[in-house]
Amino acid sequence: DIGAAEAIFTLDTIEYIDHAYLFECDESWIEALEATFAPYKEKITIVRKYVSDVDDEDNITLDTFFRDEGKFIDNLFLKMDIEGYERKALEGAVHILEHGRQIGGSVCIYHLHDDKKVIESELKKFNLKINIQPGYLYFEKEMRSAIIRFSR
Repeated sequence: DIGAAEAIFTLDTIEYIDHAYLFECDESWIEALEATFAPYKEKITIVRKYVSDVDDEDNITLDTFFRDEGKFIDNLFLKMDIEGYERKALEGAVHILEHGRQIGGSVCIYHLHDDKKVIESELKKFNLKINIQPGYLYFEKEMRSAIIRFSR
């Protein structure tokens, strides 16, 4: 759950998953996340780093995170709502997107004017099945598609 905030998505699916990684840097959410997921603490890891295309003190790529944690990249679902940094997060997930089996995701595509075009094009490079969620969101004085889903 990249850009977890209150982690509604993860909370809705917690009974069906083996483990969730909640990437959230906003300290105002951490205490609430810890309290919300206390009954599931063996299934949750809160990661206080930004997901990006670089690795440094504050940022990590998904490829590095899963490699360093020794985690498998198969059977993953990536949810991204990171205020316009979705492109950078995807750039840091090339290995996962290329080699992961049974992967899927839901990525916000409304933060930047051309997100739909750019992110859809990027995901297609990995031979993923793409689906734009029907409907629009009013954002920055424009009607924009909100979410793109992908799977393999």
